Amino acid sequence: MRKAVALLPEHALVGLVTFGTQVHLHELGFSELSKIYVFRGSKEISKEQILDQLGLSGGGRPGFPKMTQQPGVQQVNGMHPLVTTGVNRFLLPVSECECTLSTLLDELQPDQWPVEAGNRAIRCTGVALNVAAGLLGACVPGTGARIIALLGGPCTEGPGVIVSKDLSEPVRSHKDLDKDAAPHFQKAVKFYDGLAKQLVSQGHVLDVFASALDQVC
Repeated sequence: MRKAVALLPEHALVGLVTFGTQVHLHELGFSELSKIYVFRGSKEISKEQILDQLGLSGGGRPGFPKMTQQPGVQQVNGMHPLVTTGVNRFLLPVSECECTLSTLLDELQPDQWPVEAGNRAIRCTGVALNVAAGLLGACVPGTGARIIALLGGPCTEGPGVIVSKDLSEPVRSHKDLDKDAAPHFQKAVKFYDGLAKQLVSQGHVLDVFASALDQVC
């Protein structure tokens, strides 16, 4: 990840979301100490609830206070200064946050919540993607942006779950899909379809990189 960030243009905006049992959105603009917004991984959360918890809800454009373009007001990166105030809490140019981001990556730990014997690791992938999509929709709507999801296994918690945490339940096969015998399939398709439509409407892209011994999707 450090190498990938180092290859980005200095003005490229970056943010960081980590997840396991819960979702953690890191506030890169608060470099004095590690400041994190936590979202419950087992419960579906709407875009409006995400923005409200992040303090980005308000009048006018979704996620921002109502504002008007005034003569003499200089825009920053094509955005009104009031907009950049919200953006710069979570999304910063690489040149301004590379050190902070590197420190956060150094301090990353495995999920603190214990995994019982015979269970899969808890991954609330759906909520994490929801939070990332909601953040981009509020901060950079209609502007080219992408979510890069690095996955180490299937979603096992909350919306978008495809298999239970119990290892005795096998991950679905193509035969299960053909026979409509995959219990989580329909709900997962509905959830990810809704997420895809949201990203398309915002003009954003989702890239998924998955590496696991267990089936991921």
